[in-house]
Amino acid sequence: MRLIVVALTAALTASCSDGPEQSKGEYASGPLPTAASVQQQVDGTVGRKALVPDAIEETAIGRRSDPEGTIPPTERTERFAAGEEIHLAIKVSPPVRPAPVRVAWYGPNDNLLREDAKRVSERDEYVSFSTNESASWDPGEYRAEIWLHDQKIAEQRFAVARN
Repeated sequence: MRLIVVALTAALTASCSDGPEQSKGEYASGPLPTAASVQQQVDGTVGRKALVPDAIEETAIGRRSDPEGTIPPTERTERFAAGEEIHLAIKVSPPVRPAPVRVAWYGPNDNLLREDAKRVSERDEYVSFSTNESASWDPGEYRAEIWLHDQKIAEQRFAVARN
């Protein structure tokens, strides 16, 4: 046990000393990390949490939306026939400052099919989008990317099949 403590103390002393190979502000593997780089590792996205804290509570996709902008549970699906109208509902977390919300619709080969944008206000609980262009879409896996404050904050995947 004492040997381990001595070895650990020696290792810590060596790594903390300011020898010729190490300048101040650096540690054994390089410069000290900045707060921003640590947050970046935690978030996975530069500044996302700081700019858009929990802006979206939920997304849903389905065949129909109601007047409030929600998709009833009986209408929710991730599988559509070509030609069906596709509705996307986004439940925002209050308070959201007024901002543009953009949805980018992508096809099976990651090609951008269309983009839609709306402005969310402080009073909005839901923001909804829809497209009736699926008649010309090939069968396959699709996705709708949701952007707020020019940052991607959510994604909804779905599939389109032949009639």
